[in-house]
Amino acid sequence: MITQNTKSCVALDLLSSASTLEIDGHLISDWELDGLTGDDSELALVCSYTSESGYIYEFRFTEGSLKNATLTNHYLSLINVEGTKVVIGLYRLIPFFGNKDMGV
Repeated sequence: MITQNTKSCVALDLLSSASTLEIDGHLISDWELDGLTGDDSELALVCSYTSESGYIYEFRFTEGSLKNATLTNHYLSLINVEGTKVVIGLYRLIPFFGNKDMGV
């Protein structure tokens, strides 16, 4: 259930419409975003990246974290399940050349 007039919907909508996320300078193009159930302790977002040295960093956020997220410019600030503040850059990538530009 998604309520249209809550902050959680804004964060969910922004994450849903982003094509790429950025955390700690790493671009993330694949993540798992679930709908809202109404239980603030349920996981709502899981994403990860592998560093250049081979370490895997995973970030998990609850529905409550989405509800309390703050947005500054294109950065969403959330608290992960470990209680650490994580800033996620939201990006929507578009092709450099589209069909119109290429005459197709």
